[in-house]
Amino acid sequence: MMDLFRQCFSRLTVEFGDRRHAFIGRLVAIAVYHPTDPWHDGWLVDFVRDSDVDSRVEFASILSYEL
Repeated sequence: MMDLFRQCFSRLTVEFGDRRHAFIGRLVAIAVYHPTDPWHDGWLVDFVRDSDVDSRVEFASILSYEL
């Protein structure tokens, strides 16, 4: 399933619109609660590389709230 998520990183602003917040919230939940390390698993690196600035800011905001 993570492969499908990764395909969406570069399209968050263009295709997701109002659903972007929910998608990023799910990514944060995966980063915080999933047993694999998001950085070493590679998907977080892909997100930082492929997503736009607004999506990364929103990810950081939701992550800080969750932590």
